[in-house]
Amino acid sequence: MTRHEELRADAAFCKAVQATRGVASVMYGTEMSKEEAEMLVSVALTTFANAGGLSEASLGRLARFAPDDGALRGDEQATAQLN
Repeated sequence: MTRHEELRADAAFCKAVQATRGVASVMYGTEMSKEEAEMLVSVALTTFANAGGLSEASLGRLARFAPDDGALRGDEQATAQLN
C-alpha cells in the first residue's frame, strides 16, 4: 500500500473528505467529486501543518505520508507550490 493510499484510507481523512463534499453541496448546490474533496483536504492539511497549527505528534503522523527520498510527486508539487 502506498502512502497516498494509506492517507486515503485513514478514517479522519475520510471524514474530512465527506464533510467537505457535504459543505460544497450545501453552499454551491452542486456535487463535488471525491477526488476534488481529497485534493482540498490535502491542501488544507498541508497549509495548516506548515503554518504551525499542528502539534508535533500530529505532524509526526502526517510525516509518514511524505516521500522517503524527498522527491515530490506531481500532486505534491502543486501543494508545495502553494506554500
